[in-house]
Amino acid sequence: MIKKYLNLYLKMFSFTLKSELSYRLNYFLKIFYGPAYLGVMLLLVEIAFAKAPLLGGLTKDEGILLYGVFSLLYAIALLFFVQGFRHFLWSDLRLGVLDFLLTKPVNVQFLVAFSRPNFEQLPLVVGELLLFLRQLWLVQASVTGASLGLFLFSLALAMVLLFLMLSTYATLGFYVTKAAQVIEILDKATDFANYPTSIFPGSIQAIMFTLVPIAFCSYVPTLILLNRGQPLLLIGGIILTGIFYFLNRWAWQAGLKRYSSASS
Repeated sequence: MIKKYLNLYLKMFSFTLKSELSYRLNYFLKIFYGPAYLGVMLLLVEIAFAKAPLLGGLTKDEGILLYGVFSLLYAIALLFFVQGFRHFLWSDLRLGVLDFLLTKPVNVQFLVAFSRPNFEQLPLVVGELLLFLRQLWLVQASVTGASLGLFLFSLALAMVLLFLMLSTYATLGFYVTKAAQVIEILDKATDFANYPTSIFPGSIQAIMFTLVPIAFCSYVPTLILLNRGQPLLLIGGIILTGIFYFLNRWAWQAGLKRYSSASS
């Protein structure tokens, strides 16, 4: 089963890349948006640390590492599945594309999420990876083999959690006409993940650890990498991922039962 879906995804990936490169000038112009946006976010982080030597207990190098962790994670998500959920809410439900997907002998959630890889993000992924590696080198004195291993596990868990969060909230499209704004709100909310979670008010922190769990996508993995993360944080991330997994399955089953097609 895994091999089947992997082969299917590789074919979609190849087809989409060829389609994008059919208009090379347009493609190469669009690839500058992502780096420009995240460059501005990096500048804001730099400005924040210029005002204080420590921010949420992190030094400037550690704070930029935090930014690098999340921006790399989110750039990968943009490359693989964020675009799929965005199109699902903006047009696929309204224009009947979902009707077409439902006729395929493949899990519809898989098709919705992964049928629109965003190749404009490839240069961004490479750039963010280089930034992360640079910051990792600068803070290497605080990193051990064990913390690096736990960090990689927490980062993989964060990617799964981010996918489940976006996927679950995308099912609001079955119920709300303007649900496309949900993805845009979540997208903007992720900007807060570029800063230490501890600097925000308690109410905001509660949301960042539960309803929109971006703290587990940046702050927690960074603390783990720097040997400052409590075991309960990692356990909490595992539990929350499990909750979102079952919530996501229920939300898609309920949403598809309610859907009657765009032409009805």
